[in-house]
Amino acid sequence: MKNMILQKITGIFLSTLATASAIASPCDGINRSINLQNKRFFAETITKQLKAQIPDVASVQILQYFAYKDWSVVYVNTQVSDEVFLIYHDSPLKGKYLDSLAGAYAANEEQSVYDHLINGDSKGIPTKLAKCIAWHITKDRD
Repeated sequence: MKNMILQKITGIFLSTLATASAIASPCDGINRSINLQNKRFFAETITKQLKAQIPDVASVQILQYFAYKDWSVVYVNTQVSDEVFLIYHDSPLKGKYLDSLAGAYAANEEQSVYDHLINGDSKGIPTKLAKCIAWHITKDRD
């Protein structure tokens, strides 16, 4: 009897785990990988871009990267301000960021972050990337 109960509990647990892992994320299909060479080049370029506005920035650390179609978002640590998401139409190597998002966002702010991305300085960002970033910033920041 005890063995049957344990088997049922294990089955429920595994079923729940399989269901949870099968749930789609808004970031599915977004390129999240960046090679070490690009990471270094991006860090150098972004440091120069941010230094023009924040003279105390000596270097940045690339924390995360998101790319979809011809848009990219780079999450960086400046060591002198809040970590920031920088939104680019194309690559950081080909132009200055269009918009930035920094600071803490609550889970209930996902729609307002999305609206900002779609209607703000990064107008034209693909809907899929905007949904991913809004969700990631408000519900899945790591």
